[in-house]
Amino acid sequence: MSTTNDGQFRRSQRKPSQMSSSSLTPPQDHEKRSKYNNQPLPVHPSRKRNHSQGRAVDKGPQEQKKRKLEVLLGASREARFPLIPHSRGQGSRVPSENNYDISQKQHNELDCIGDNVDRRAMQARGASTRESAMTRDGKFCSNTPTPVLRSESPLSSLTASTTGQQAGFSEAVQTSRGHGAAEEEHEILTESLRSSRDREELLEHKLVTAEAEMQKAISKLEQAHVTIQQQWSYLDENKKERAELLGKLKQAIDNKMELGARILIQGDTNEPATTTGSRNAGATDALAVAPQKISLGVFDNAIDRVPEVSVMGNVDDINEALEDLVSDVLDDAAKVRTSTSARHSTDPRKQFNDDHCLMPILNALTKAELTEANRGLLLAAFFHHVVIELLDNFIFCGEGATFTTTETAILNELFDHVSENESWIVSQRWRAILASNLSEIRPLALSEDHVQQAAQQIIQCIAWAHSISFASLDAIKQRIVKDLTVIFRDAHELSVVTKRDILSTRISVAVAPRSLGGFDPRYAETAWSGMDAKAGDNVLGLYSLGLIKRTQVGATSYLKLPKVSTTALIRYVGYQ
Repeated sequence: MSTTNDGQFRRSQRKPSQMSSSSLTPPQDHEKRSKYNNQPLPVHPSRKRNHSQGRAVDKGPQEQKKRKLEVLLGASREARFPLIPHSRGQGSRVPSENNYDISQKQHNELDCIGDNVDRRAMQARGASTRESAMTRDGKFCSNTPTPVLRSESPLSSLTASTTGQQAGFSEAVQTSRGHGAAEEEHEILTESLRSSRDREELLEHKLVTAEAEMQKAISKLEQAHVTIQQQWSYLDENKKERAELLGKLKQAIDNKMELGARILIQGDTNEPATTTGSRNAGATDALAVAPQKISLGVFDNAIDRVPEVSVMGNVDDINEALEDLVSDVLDDAAKVRTSTSARHSTDPRKQFNDDHCLMPILNALTKAELTEANRGLLLAAFFHHVVIELLDNFIFCGEGATFTTTETAILNELFDHVSENESWIVSQRWRAILASNLSEIRPLALSEDHVQQAAQQIIQCIAWAHSISFASLDAIKQRIVKDLTVIFRDAHELSVVTKRDILSTRISVAVAPRSLGGFDPRYAETAWSGMDAKAGDNVLGLYSLGLIKRTQVGATSYLKLPKVSTTALIRYVGYQ
């Protein structure tokens, strides 16, 4: 049911099929009408009032519904809208003077709500709420039991209006709460959006700052690159200038040494004439001593013309050249072995004494089950020892002369005598003068015999190891002679440099001491570090050159340790 603006009741726009038989009945003529709109109050069919007696029919369920209504309305509502007691019975406490018109009382009670309240709107909202609470069959539905009043009850119309007000108030509260929640969520989203924008602005600022720093870093990097290029160009210029200055210095030292040698020769030649032509003995002695003082002053310096690092590089070059020669010879020998059927049975052990250090290597080469790799290691140890031993005996064994022959052996003995009886400076000068004069002598003709001897031993060992004839190895021998000649020439030049151009110290190319009773890591290195050489192992042979330095105070140190082959090689190939 709903109301129009003029307060008149009208039926709900429901289909007849949706209205149940238990819906509200139309008002009767004898029923009580409302004072406000002159419309009959709705009366539930089960709660018809007995008008003749003026009281409701007392039934058990009706009394229970009444009590529930009182509980729901509350004490305050009960105070405002007290129920009218029965006109009959012992419970009636209303005096006769209070039996005034119920319509007038309802009117007065509604007037207490306030003049500003639109009663028609409230009744319309209450009727709409009641209509929305009806089910499809026309009955009221609620979670709590709804009390039903009698048709002539003074609270029937008032309760309906109050219930509508309660429903409208609850709906308004829920709408207000929903609106408040929506506003709160809107504020949260707005704050989140504001925070996101702040973070975005901060990130943009950081990005701009990072890009600026990156540009600065790139600019600095470019400047550093330009500076490095300039420094490299300056370094190249300095290197060229240094090379030119070293060349000029070398030429000046050569001229100075040559001038000093000439002064010495002239002093020795003019000494008798000076003595004969002089009438004063004291003057004669002064003239005789003067050239000697001049010669000492000419060579009074300790400047090295060549650094020690350069000398070490020359030693490495000779060792590498020998390593390349041995590798090439082994490859060529393997090719000859596979391409020829000629056999040779000459035993190379006849060329050595029975107590020679290489006998263990030669004996291991006779084993038939020897692998090619192990055979190559044994042959390499043999070749290295033959060449290094000849280089040491012919070129590096003397301290004074740049090479050793029968004629130059006396020069080495003379240098030993000078070193023992003269000062360090004098012995170093004497050594430099001797090396400078011997450098003009090319010992290639003298070294030819040593080269041929070394090549012959290598070819003989190859023939024995591979069981091939000497004739098939002629090409290999010619190559050995050619390469060894170059190695001997470089070795002689290195000997001259160490004796003539190094004056601050005494540097000598050396091999492992022959006096060692066994392998000593302090004086030599093993040729193959992976063979687990042990201290005290027998030294089989020499493998490479080293470099030793002696100072003025007598201290000795190795700039480069020489290498040797030990019995670790025999253990490695499995024959010990």
